[in-house]
Amino acid sequence: MDHDEDLIELNLSKANKLSFRLDVSGTDAAPTEARLVCEDEGIEYGFPCQISGDELEVSVPCMEGKISAGNYRARLEVIVEGTRFVPVVTELTFKSPVKVQVAEQRVPVKPTQPAVSLKAKYVQKSETAAPSSKPAQGNNIPLGDVLRKIVQEAVTEARPVRPRSK
Repeated sequence: MDHDEDLIELNLSKANKLSFRLDVSGTDAAPTEARLVCEDEGIEYGFPCQISGDELEVSVPCMEGKISAGNYRARLEVIVEGTRFVPVVTELTFKSPVKVQVAEQRVPVKPTQPAVSLKAKYVQKSETAAPSSKPAQGNNIPLGDVLRKIVQEAVTEARPVRPRSK
């Protein structure tokens, strides 16, 4: 095999199996050892190969937590008659598994009590007399007391208070 620059994709969170077909020429000796080496910034991870005739099979374990998703330089090393050969140089791409997450969303609960809004305007009415600057005498109840009573009734009955139409 010549040096390959093919890209091999692997799942970062699962074990992966790779197979290589091996062609040894110029000798009757069979390979005695083989391994796949993955390089990561000065660290090399070596994975031994199982040799079966002209097939090499390598198991790459789950690498999650050891390396990050991304591309890594790799090479296949084969030992024949005590000599190390590198028939394959490639790039391994470790991909993150698909993840589905649901973000918790809290919906604010509206208060069960109705909002109370009240507008009041003091209007003095006199059926017989012309408007005067003095309040009428008699059964006058202070406006604050009237408003408190209206608001208290509205909250007790849990109904919204609306201003009366004119």
